[in-house]
This record gives sequence, C-alpha cells and structure tokens, in this order.
Amino acid sequence: MNRKVTVYIPNHNYEKYFSKAIQSVLDQSYENWELILILDGCTDNSVKIAKKYLLKNKSKIRLFVNKKNKGLQFCCNQALKHASGEYILRLDADDFLNENALLLMSRLLDKNKKLNLVFSDYFYVDEKDKILDVNTHTKIKNNNHLLNIPAHGAGSMVRISKLKKLGGYSTSFNAQDGYELWLKILSKNSIGNITTPLFYYRQHPKSLSKDENRILEARRKIKRKFALKNKSLKKLKIAAVIGAKNNQGWVYRKFKNRFLIDYILSAALKTKSLGKILVSTDDKKIQQYCKNKEKVFSYIRPKNFSNINVTIEEVCFDALKYLKKKLKYKPDLLVFLNCNTPLTQSKHIQKAIDSLILFDSDSVISVYEDYDLHYQHGETGLKKISNRRHQQLRIDREALYVDNRAIRVCKAGVMKKNDMTGNKVGHIVMPREISINIKSEYDVWLINKYLSERY
Repeated sequence: MNRKVTVYIPNHNYEKYFSKAIQSVLDQSYENWELILILDGCTDNSVKIAKKYLLKNKSKIRLFVNKKNKGLQFCCNQALKHASGEYILRLDADDFLNENALLLMSRLLDKNKKLNLVFSDYFYVDEKDKILDVNTHTKIKNNNHLLNIPAHGAGSMVRISKLKKLGGYSTSFNAQDGYELWLKILSKNSIGNITTPLFYYRQHPKSLSKDENRILEARRKIKRKFALKNKSLKKLKIAAVIGAKNNQGWVYRKFKNRFLIDYILSAALKTKSLGKILVSTDDKKIQQYCKNKEKVFSYIRPKNFSNINVTIEEVCFDALKYLKKKLKYKPDLLVFLNCNTPLTQSKHIQKAIDSLILFDSDSVISVYEDYDLHYQHGETGLKKISNRRHQQLRIDREALYVDNRAIRVCKAGVMKKNDMTGNKVGHIVMPREISINIKSEYDVWLINKYLSERY
C-alpha cells in the first residue's frame, strides 16, 4: 500500500545527537516518508545542522523554527497540523531509528484497519550509542491492556485521522505525552506491537526519564483527567480504613506540632472520592480522639488483631464487616491507609483509586522503585536475587518494586480474609523519600527532618 509516513523531530538544544536522529530517517528502507524538523527555542547549533540537511533534501524535509521554547506538546500538535502523511511518528532528537522501523510499523497498520497505534520493542543506548539493554513486550492481544505500562511516546506510529479525532495532544501536561496518548487510544482496544527492537532510546543525564518526580506528577494529573470522565466513579461507594495501632506510642508523638495520626487523617479527608473514613485501632484514646473529627468513624478492633503478627488483610477484612454491620455502609472499594506513613498525600490516594478504575484492576498497591542489587543466603554464601547490569543508569522497567505499605486499594468483591490483591494487580509509584514507614526512632528522625526542610 505504501502509505505516506510523517516523521517529526522536536529539538530543544540537542545538537550533540541531532544529526544521528535525522540520518536514521534518511537511511530508512521504506521510502514514502516526509520529515518535519521543529527547532523549539534552540540556542545551540541545531539550526545550522537542520539547514544543512534541508539543503540536500528539500523535497522530503520541512523545517519549523520556534523562537521561544514552546514545549513538547506544542511541538507535537504543530507537527500534526502540518503533516501530510496518513501515519505519524515522533522521533526525539536524542534517539534514532532502526532502518526498517517505518517499513514494519506502517505495514502492520496497513494490514489491520482496527489498529490506531503501533509500537515496538526498543534498545536503551548510552551517549556513545552503546546498547545497554532492551525493552521487550509480549505480543498484545485484544484483551491485553498492559495496565500501567504504556508504549513509549517516541517511536510509536499513530494513524493521523484517529489522532485528530481524539483532539491531538493535550497541552495541559508538561511531560508524559505518550502516556496520555496511550490512555486515549487504549480505551478502543486498538493498539498493536512489534516484538522486535526498532528504535534506540538514549539514556543520558538530560533525558526526561531521569526526572522521576516530574513524570509521576504528570501521570497523576493525566489519570485524574481520564478518571473524571468515567461515570462509574461517581456511583462507587469508597471507604478508607486507617490502621492506627499504638505500638511504641508513635501515634501520640508530635511531628511538627501535629500528632502522627493527623497527617493521614488530613490526607484522607482531602480525598474527594472517599465516602467513609474508618479508623481501626487498639487504643481507646485514639478512638476518642478520632470521634472528635468530622466525617471520621473509629472503633476498637478485636484483641487478636492487635498482636505483632496481624496482617493488613486481617485488619481490613474486620473493618469491612464493621462498615457493613455497624455503619450500614457496603463499599465497592476499600482503601487501606497506614498511619505510620505520614507523608502520604491525598493526591497519592486519589491516584491509586483512579488507577484501579482506569485499568479495571482487582487491586492497586503503592510502591517505590528500587534499583539496588539484592542478595539472599545460598549454599555457598550470599546469592544475587536481582540482576542490575548498569548500576550507573536508572533504566525504565529495570526496577524492583517495593511495597511501601502506604496505600492499598481493592474491590470489596475480591477481598478475602488473607488476600486483598486478587488476580489483576496494578500499582502507583511514590517517590522513595516520602515512602518512609515508621518502624524505628531513626524513621521518626527522618520524618521530622523531611517536614522541617519542606514546610
């Protein structure tokens, strides 16, 4: 069919890698393409590089120069406006394509009219083009939504007509354009993938993937946007259970002039989706303290749920029974919140709820990413249980995910006495520095230090 493909390269001061990106398009085995170069407020030699290629390839390359830096989303819409192809692919200025990328991805879109987005596996490379690792996916089937693991924003080929119908790229977010696009298209089950690496994703100090907090905040806002469109959210009954066992007296400890429990109560009360807030405690003073809080209910849990070995699942299962029998409230979703993780905020709670609804998971847990090597005892001494080949680079999806015990959301219908995860488990990532779970005096010191410095 040989349909025309528009490739565009937005560039903000990436002269070091720019030529490599352009040349990878020129070297494509597929010939029916156009290349749009967008120089977004560049102050380096990128303009000179672009003009050099333009002079040699005027029939295939177009150049747009933004005097001021407009941002990635603006550039994406700019390219969409001027594209003359049927398919479009963004190539970041610091990445480059396999010579058969356009051929294989366009062919898949040609063959399957129901597909609106196609992505491939890809290589991670360093600043000198050395391959560090490969990102792989299993072959997508129609019912596989990949939960919270989207295709990369760059290197994905999209049907232009579909992208325009969806309104193009949102300029409301300063990162994660690919994630927003993923959620837009995913709802139609219209995504395909190629299990061959077809582009090279560069890892270097300036790459966006290094800015963890920025990415997490952008994803939270995107999820909120899509969740608000979901009509079922307003109909759901959602209850929060706060575990407040007063071991070692930390609950009554002052953290920047507030009791420990006040932090998680405040976060819960600010979370709009929560209908009921129930505090499960083993301490009558805590129960009485919580009774004075508007919209907060509290009760004394059974003594056998207050020993050191009690699990979150047991506490929540007991709380669920209390909600149904005593408060006559039958929740659809149950949200467990840990009193000992005071840095949890309402936005994290809401993000967890939104994630469960968006991806129709049985449960969602809060985690932080861990890139360290881990060992356990073996026959000959310590044995590695994780393989981290590139300790100096934090590579996407190379992390281990550690349950920070802060938030757990589950469908009440899948909850059992010793299980509140179910079969389909989603997750939200919280920054490691706010995932502190108080277990020692050192943790108390860390929390106080964080609060003193941030507030």
